[in-house]
Amino acid sequence: MKETKDDKKLQSKKEEVKKTRKGKHKEEPTLGDIVFRVLVVVVIFFIVVIAYASYIQGL
Repeated sequence: MKETKDDKKLQSKKEEVKKTRKGKHKEEPTLGDIVFRVLVVVVIFFIVVIAYASYIQGL
């Protein structure tokens, strides 16, 4: 099937809309968000360390 010029124009307009349409505006993280994320990472780290230590003790 051959594409007509109109089809190509419509397709290029759709691509332009896709390029200009981006995600929603993201808010800057607050201090509470940053502290919460750091605490989550620290808790995960300690869980991994405790699991690794118990694994070594089991050997």
